[in-house]
Amino acid sequence: MPPRLYHTKSKTGCLRCRTRRVKCDETQPTCGGCTRHGVDCVYDRRPGSPSPKPGRGLKTEPDTFFQETQERRHRELRLLHVFVTQVCPYIPGTHIPKLLEIWTVRVPEMALGYEPLLHAILGFSCLYEATCKHSVAAERLHWRARYLEKTLQAHRAALGHFTRENADAVSFTTVVITLDAFAHLQERDLSGPYEPPMDWLQLSRGIGDVCKCALALLQDDKDALIWPLVHTSIDTIRMRKSDDLPTLGTLSHLLVPVGSEDLGDAIDEEAYRETVRLLEWIASGREAGEPLNMFCRRLTYLSTLLPARYVELLSMKQPRALVLLAHVFALCSYASDMWWVGGSARQEIKALQESGLLDGPEWEAMMRWPASIVAGEQSPLLSEYHEIAVD
Repeated sequence: MPPRLYHTKSKTGCLRCRTRRVKCDETQPTCGGCTRHGVDCVYDRRPGSPSPKPGRGLKTEPDTFFQETQERRHRELRLLHVFVTQVCPYIPGTHIPKLLEIWTVRVPEMALGYEPLLHAILGFSCLYEATCKHSVAAERLHWRARYLEKTLQAHRAALGHFTRENADAVSFTTVVITLDAFAHLQERDLSGPYEPPMDWLQLSRGIGDVCKCALALLQDDKDALIWPLVHTSIDTIRMRKSDDLPTLGTLSHLLVPVGSEDLGDAIDEEAYRETVRLLEWIASGREAGEPLNMFCRRLTYLSTLLPARYVELLSMKQPRALVLLAHVFALCSYASDMWWVGGSARQEIKALQESGLLDGPEWEAMMRWPASIVAGEQSPLLSEYHEIAVD
């Protein structure tokens, strides 16, 4: 069975709300969400509207965004240049010269022959500019939505027809889509009832399935670009299993039963324990003074390695799963200087604090370290809060 790309069905709201997968109130000409964010509101679908019949005087404005024009050629050439010169140096792993060469030279070259990857790259560049250049944010987010829609449409079809010829390109497309999904957390509307960022987590966990299929097809092709990513990833992930890796034990209090809420059955308990082990592995890099670019690579592995059962518990908004999510974002806050993290970590923790889903002194005690980060305590080391947490 081919790997599945997680997605939810599109609604009939505006383009921006559909792309962000939030409920659109469909107020026209500008919905409530777009009004709050001060961005353009584009309705490109009409619920239940019959197609206009010829000769009735109804004229539809042609969609010129993807037409072959000089404007499009210049736009996409510039966005590709932005990707190579400004985005790639911040992709986790590009502190390794071989990976930097792959991302800045080989991947763009591959994208010119594989449109889903090209559109994913262009959309990611749009998101970078929206994040770093506020004066053009609304326009760039609209562009990203168009490129992402085009990417996902073709990418889902490609996942159903995985071949040796497209395996490399499909793999890199999946990686770019997942990086984009994390970076887009900064645009999440957190004003309503809190919903965990399931799109990002589901996409991240899907990377493993895609790579397994790709590697099986490319096992005899040692020139495939995915191999250097895999080999360097294995080196990093192997550290998690190393007997030499010190066990911090600083998150063991997150596994203590709270009132009548225990750890569930054996499957749930193991999912929580494995998640805590992952968090401690990520934290160990920070505690050891690991360079930021290396630490960021650990961060990107975290979402791909989370147990499937933990993700299910999180989707059900189980309090302990939400507390662990807050710790995921607390660790992400160490990388807030990276454009693809920015303020998203603090925003998510604050939204969890205010959600009402973690009321009660026991859950609030478990949230003490993430809460300290929202309070502006300069992303303190986890070990500094260990004694407080277990008092």
